[in-house]
Amino acid sequence: METDMTNPTFPTDTQNHPAEEHPNPLGIPKDLPVHMVIKELCGDLARAMQYAPTDTAVLDDQVQILNALFNATLAEQLNLAQQQYGESRAQGWLELALKIQKQCMDTVRTRQSAAYLDRLSDLHSIKIHRALPAAKTQKAPKTPYCGADCND
Repeated sequence: METDMTNPTFPTDTQNHPAEEHPNPLGIPKDLPVHMVIKELCGDLARAMQYAPTDTAVLDDQVQILNALFNATLAEQLNLAQQQYGESRAQGWLELALKIQKQCMDTVRTRQSAAYLDRLSDLHSIKIHRALPAAKTQKAPKTPYCGADCND
């Protein structure tokens, strides 16, 4: 039996999972079911992107949120595998977890690129400053001696 992974189906059950099944990412209460933790983290990620998507501090926050989202998604996938919900559902959650992990890595790379460009920009401005000649003090031009032809 072949599964269609282009559009995986994910469980929508509201069964409460024990609190030990997921870590406590970013202050989310431990008594929440894993699927609710995932929902909270998705909301946190959306809010982080909304306010300043290009700020480097936001990239740091995104990495933490994506890491927690990866762990929660993986916990849900493992829970489904243990409860035998079906291979396609468990594979769907695993695929989602791997996509989240890739996005997290891309975010880390973006953050590192931004930091590198900032350092490069700082070095470039220092080189330009050093390359400029020092301002010379200009002396007042000497007035030529007019002699008898001056009207002053």
